[in-house]
Amino acid sequence: MPNHLRRLAAPALLAALLLAAPSGPARAETAARPAADPAIEAKIADLLGRMSLEEKVGQMFLGGWSPDFDLKEVDDGALGILSNMDEAATTAKIRDRALTVRHGIPLIFSRDLIHGYRTLFPMPLGLAATFDEEAIRIAGFQTGREGSAQGLTLNLGPMLDLSRDARWGRVVEGPGEDPYLARRFATAMVKGLSDGGMAATLKHFVGYGAAESGRDYNAVDLSESRLRDLYLPPFRAGIEAGAQVVMASFNTLNGVPGTANPHTLIDILRKEWGFDGIVMSDWDAVRELVAHGVAADEREAVEKAVDAGVDVDMASGLYRDHLVGLVRDGRVAMARIDEAVSRVLRVKFRLGLFEPAEKRPRLDPATAPRALALPETREAARDVARRAAVLLRNDGAVLPLTNPPQRVAVIGA
Repeated sequence: MPNHLRRLAAPALLAALLLAAPSGPARAETAARPAADPAIEAKIADLLGRMSLEEKVGQMFLGGWSPDFDLKEVDDGALGILSNMDEAATTAKIRDRALTVRHGIPLIFSRDLIHGYRTLFPMPLGLAATFDEEAIRIAGFQTGREGSAQGLTLNLGPMLDLSRDARWGRVVEGPGEDPYLARRFATAMVKGLSDGGMAATLKHFVGYGAAESGRDYNAVDLSESRLRDLYLPPFRAGIEAGAQVVMASFNTLNGVPGTANPHTLIDILRKEWGFDGIVMSDWDAVRELVAHGVAADEREAVEKAVDAGVDVDMASGLYRDHLVGLVRDGRVAMARIDEAVSRVLRVKFRLGLFEPAEKRPRLDPATAPRALALPETREAARDVARRAAVLLRNDGAVLPLTNPPQRVAVIGA
């Protein structure tokens, strides 16, 4: 584009963005969410009344599947969510086993599907580069369709971390630097996954992409206004689109680890936004509270995480090791355990996991692979990839470098 046209186009584009974007910081009003269903709440109360403390704590654990996975964990009711299933036959076996255990509480099966299940779509940064909500929704839908056909019910994504430092290693997993685009990305991806049969997990709450110097897991220092203007809006949009699960971030935010931060997890997420779904930790993040220096030992780390609003411990197993004792010692209130378990059960009811067998999606290991990489799904992925391509102008035929210079200056952050 000639320079004089660029000067004319820039103000027009800016005006269009200002008209489209919301004005002012995110407001402390209750976000849209599913209305409480009295029938579901009655069933939750009934289950809580019949469950032992150990069974309740089991629902607060997300474990990982591996070839040596012990089915005794299922028989003992020692977990509520299981991740990283490898094939439909394994999932079907464990799903059916869980329904035979006392109370018959179903498991949630999860996996981290960053940009597709078997059919791969562009990475999230590429999806955002389409500026096309329908393309993003299609990617989410096909991911959810393939995943749910294999028995999965929860995607451990999308990642909604705003990133403005190209040195950060996970930039490609998120929607980029603009909060307005990230909000639209969140809405389209959450709805696409849901239409395909999988629930979304919004991660990492919050500020993970603002790590100092772009160093992963590094500290984050944000004013309240920047937090609300830039980093919170994508999560709010995802919740308003129907997301039922939020993952707390590893990083510290203004000195407080995300896994032990009542300001973000309780004051904002629960009280301001009215979120009544699950908050889970990131992988082994409860144990990391000791490394952060905010807990003297693993037992105190559990106490801080659960009191800050983390309902589910991913991978560390520390909730299972210490929560029963903390409750019996009076250091964690039984009401907090019931609150967390209610949220886990509520999500399971909303996902239809308690429905009779004839109403649940059928999982047939023999036919499940046929739902993968269908011709129309692969064509959809090709089409979205075309839309995601970004063409840069090669002024002066600089590229390719047919005679590479001995030195190249790389300028900027």
